[in-house]
Formats: sequence, C-alpha cells, structure tokens
Amino acid sequence: TTAIGSSGGGDTGGAEPESREEGNEEVAQVTLSAVEWDCLHQDREASLRRVETLTTKLNETGCKLLQSFEMRSVLGELQLGVDRARERSERMRETAALAWEELEQRRAQRRSESHKVQGGGRGQRQRSGRPQPEELTEPLEEAALLHGGGQGSCAGASAAAASSSSSGDQGYQRKPSGDAKPMEQIEAVDWERLLSERETTAAALSAALQ
Repeated sequence: TTAIGSSGGGDTGGAEPESREEGNEEVAQVTLSAVEWDCLHQDREASLRRVETLTTKLNETGCKLLQSFEMRSVLGELQLGVDRARERSERMRETAALAWEELEQRRAQRRSESHKVQGGGRGQRQRSGRPQPEELTEPLEEAALLHGGGQGSCAGASAAAASSSSSGDQGYQRKPSGDAKPMEQIEAVDWERLLSERETTAAALSAALQ
C-alpha cells in the first residue's frame, strides 16, 4: 500500500509539527492501494484527454461561427447588390415601356399624316378631272399605227402627236382671263380645242398617206 500523509497516530507524531510549521494547517493523510492509485491516474488522464477534445471542438466551433459570421456579412452585401440590380432593372423596364409607347404614338401620327396626304392628293385629282397628256397622245399613236404605211408617215404621226400634246399642255397651263367663267366652261373650251387639233392631225395623216 501507498501511504499519503498520516492519520495522527503515535508513529507519526513527529511529522505533525513539521506540517503545521510549514503551512500552519493540518493536512489529512489518506492511505491508498496501488490499484486505487492507478485508477486515479487513469481518471486524471481521461479527464485531460476529455478537456483537450472539448477544447478542440470549442475551437472548431469558434472558427465555424467566425466563418458563418463573415459569410453572413458577405451574403448581406450580395443581397444588397441584388436588390440594387432589381431596382435598376425595374427602372429600365419602365423606361423601355415609355419609349415603346412614344414610338407607337409617333408611328400612328406618321400613318395618319401619310393617309391625310394621300387622301388630299386623290381629292385634288378627282376635283381636277383633267386627263393627262399621256392619255391624249395614246389615241393619236394608235391612229398612226393603224394608218401607217412607211417611216415617213410614222414620223409625221409622232410629230403631230407631239405638237398636239404640247398644244394641249399649253392649253392646260393657260389661266382664265376673267374670274366670272367657271371651271366647267374652261374645261369645255379645252376639250373643243383638243378635238379640233385631233381632226387636223387626222386630216394631215390621211393627206400624208395619200
């Protein structure tokens, strides 16, 4: 057995004064066997190992908590960036919608203006009611082709058609001398002149053919 201290018997009477002189306190003495001593050492070593394990786990947990805190801060910054990007995208969508509406309005305005211009041109043509010079020259050219017998007759017909078209254009370009004459009388006079010129041209063609 291993003796630790003394229990205050007669054999250890000399040790008590020393202990009292050193610490001025009474120290309890316990007697342990070798097995109990080994168990005590094993328990102490197990406790030390448990403390080391707990310390390691505590350090790991602290590192994880620190990383999680850093990640949370980074995640918060990223979330703020995402929110800003969403706001920018919403503003861009609103701007694009406004631009599209403005573009549609401008297209509608252009279409209405083009329709107005086209309608005004057609109305002017319908109100004027005068045939174009090409329409007047077509019957003369057909007559020349029907009665044509040579190059000279064709040349004469084309010259007559050109003279009639030029005279017709001059007749169209002439303005009425007085404001009292209506447009219908002016157009009737023009038609009479054109008919007389056509008869003259036909007579010239027949004379050239004979």
